[in-house]
Formats: sequence, C-alpha cells, structure tokens
Amino acid sequence: MRILPLIAVAVLASSAGAQTSSAPSATRSSGSGVYSAEQAARGMDVYLGQCRSCHVPDAHASTTFQSVWNGRTLAALYSYLRESMPKSEPGSLSDQEYLDVVSYILRLNRMPPGDADLPANVEALKQIRFEMQPIPVRKEP
Repeated sequence: MRILPLIAVAVLASSAGAQTSSAPSATRSSGSGVYSAEQAARGMDVYLGQCRSCHVPDAHASTTFQSVWNGRTLAALYSYLRESMPKSEPGSLSDQEYLDVVSYILRLNRMPPGDADLPANVEALKQIRFEMQPIPVRKEP
C-alpha cells in the first residue's frame, strides 16, 4: 500500500509548479534562522486547528516531503499552501496564518528559529531557499 504516498507526492509536485530547483536567485537558506520561535508556535496552533484533521505533522518532516520541497523557495511553499489548503476551503486563512504555518513546517524540519518572523512579502520569500537536512531513517525493531 505504498502507492498512495507516491501518488500524493506526484500530485503535490505537479500542483506546486515546475519549480523543482527554484533558486539561483534565492540568497538565504531556511537553516539560517528565517522565522521566530513565536511565529512557529502560532503556526502550530493554526496547524492543529486547521490542518491536522487531514495531515499529521510528521508528514511534513518526512523524506517524502523533503524530496518534493528541498531546494525550492519558501515563496513556492507559501503559494502552494495559500492556493490549495485547507482542502475544504483553499485560501480561507489569513496571509499571516499561512506564513505562521510555513514557519511551523520549518520547525518540524529542525530548522533553527531566528529573531524575526518570516517576512509577509512574497518577493522576500523568493529569496529564501528551503534547505532541509537529511532526516535519519528509523529502523524497524
């Protein structure tokens, strides 16, 4: 039954646009403290209230998630969430709530927080590349 996750990745990748390696122009890494801990906490609240009914947090910190988003800009992730989520009402969250969820996803992927929130500007988000560290594979007991 591994087909469903593979289909989900294919759909996610195609609907996220053709930006597989989006960023010769991206100048910062998501590993350089691009969001605040407070913003990630707000994002967790939004995620638990709006996203968890369809998505478990671990799904956004998996090797499958990494294979789709690694190397893309945060603008691509933000735009995808804004245009596609929540599935029942895409675009129904505020811009700040979408930014907060992006910061929570960064936290889930062990990106360090910084002193400031993610900027509420798509052009600025285009300058930040999503660079995930490899997640160790769990071995079955």
